[in-house]
Amino acid sequence: FLHPEQEKVVQADYAGVAQLSGVSGSGKTCVAVRRALRLAETPDAKVLLLTLNRSLAGLLNQLVDAACNDEAVRSRIKVTSFFELAQQLLHVLEPRNDRRYADVTWKLSEHVDEVFREYYRRWTNNNDAAVLLPLHKSMTARGVSGENYIREEFDWIRSAVRPPARVDYLTLERKGRKFPILPERRQDLVSGLESWEKKMLDVGVIDYLGLTSALINHLGKLEPIYSNILVDEAQDFGTTELSVIRQLVQVGPNDIFLCGDIAQTILPKHRSLSDAGLAGIARERIRQNYRNSREILHAAYDVLKNNLHEEMFQNED
Repeated sequence: FLHPEQEKVVQADYAGVAQLSGVSGSGKTCVAVRRALRLAETPDAKVLLLTLNRSLAGLLNQLVDAACNDEAVRSRIKVTSFFELAQQLLHVLEPRNDRRYADVTWKLSEHVDEVFREYYRRWTNNNDAAVLLPLHKSMTARGVSGENYIREEFDWIRSAVRPPARVDYLTLERKGRKFPILPERRQDLVSGLESWEKKMLDVGVIDYLGLTSALINHLGKLEPIYSNILVDEAQDFGTTELSVIRQLVQVGPNDIFLCGDIAQTILPKHRSLSDAGLAGIARERIRQNYRNSREILHAAYDVLKNNLHEEMFQNED
């Protein structure tokens, strides 16, 4: 059952892109599921309900199954993660490279996280990551994990600029980092990222942003294949992923529905809706929390209040 405030968003029709934000526990995922079901009632609909990771996509699948008792409507809804969607698209665009686009190596079943650790710590006589050592030492001296910091920055770079334009990163405004990166270290990061991508290619594995970078090279070949796309946890989708989503649905009423809250973002990515081609966005917000107790909310508010810094207020989100 939905609260009237939620029901209003489920039933609304928008001229184009719409974005629903709301506090944790406000039922954004429930709204996305119910809205997908409503849009799929149209006989020629082809609805995509998309999220970032596979475990959440599994949960969404269960929710759609539980909420839908019409087989025809259910058949018009596809639920998947962006990783799986990118794999499927690349299977068509680059059929010979299927083995390359997995997050576990096909030879030794090593997960991409294990491969990165091997690359970064320069095991197996591979010294490619040596270029990152000055930045690593600088971060360590500040009490920051250089390994985590640099891997997150690799993700941010790939979410902000396409591979042919990475030189733009050297002068790109970089918000959201407590410790700024000096210009000469930025060049080291670009070089390190290139060698990391080569490492993945050599061992037959790819990470999430690597998959996105591969897909973005085919952006001009992507065509609208869905009537509506709904994105849950949209705050963790970067500019590159949103650019792909824009290509997969025709511009028009109820084309893209973004569901999430930037305050709950967990991934370091460049995120610009305008750069991704999303314009004229209708914005909705649910302020009521239907899940958490007052004590939990007080604790969460204190965590936020004690960690605010000025850059947060300059962020367009």
